[in-house]
Amino acid sequence: MSQYNYNTRQHYTCQWNNIFFVHYFRWEESRFQIYQVLKSIAASDACFYHSANLKFLFFPDHIKSKLLVFEWKNNNFTEIQSVQTPSRTQTCTSFFINNELYVATGGWAPSNATTIYKWSGTQFLEFQILDTSYVSRLSHIVVGHHVLLAAASMISADSSFAAHSNVYRLNGSRFTLFDAVTTQASRSARFFVVLGNIFLAVANQGRRIGGGKASSSIYKVTQDRLVPHQEIRTSAASDIWPFVYNGQQFLFVANTHDGDAFTTNSTVYRWQE
Repeated sequence: MSQYNYNTRQHYTCQWNNIFFVHYFRWEESRFQIYQVLKSIAASDACFYHSANLKFLFFPDHIKSKLLVFEWKNNNFTEIQSVQTPSRTQTCTSFFINNELYVATGGWAPSNATTIYKWSGTQFLEFQILDTSYVSRLSHIVVGHHVLLAAASMISADSSFAAHSNVYRLNGSRFTLFDAVTTQASRSARFFVVLGNIFLAVANQGRRIGGGKASSSIYKVTQDRLVPHQEIRTSAASDIWPFVYNGQQFLFVANTHDGDAFTTNSTVYRWQE
């Protein structure tokens, strides 16, 4: 599931749990209503970009190894491009910086698993390939004239659950490695900001059933590296989602199992000074 806000009254969300279709919902009259059904063989994620002039919806198709690009036209999304990706694409994120629009895809491959595309005005063209492995989630944050891009790696190139999840920074016209952290089958990594400080929350799934639990981690972003800030207790975390409510910062963690069975509680954490 993925969501975005178009304005103060319209809230959209996508659901891709059907192998042939993606359901696109809009918030109307205190509930989500199906607004449009889009065809996709195996969409595994969704990301959005919208401005006054451009509105795009992206689906990574992990079976056909494609990025499907839809543009908002006449009050509906219309497919305008199908980009062949180097690996089985699992996730995507889009961002606008220095008057340029980019979309990054993360795939299931032992190396070079992240590809960044740039909007040419008529289509998305390959911009740069990053050396990541088995990417389960991409996320970004714009900081001034820089972008930080985090790639959560599920496993390493040699199929170990102890992998390096990389964070890249856009310097000038290229992305360069900013830092890397050791993760345990990381399923997600997302940035958030508290009192002007940038943090990266990493959801570690750890090994499968019977393989024990893995805590998840929060890192503080400094000028030149990621500094460990806090370990939080999770149980095979599959995602981690920062959000703000009533001016307070929260983290929602979706847990999948307790180490023995797929029955466990998920957790909400609140930031406290």
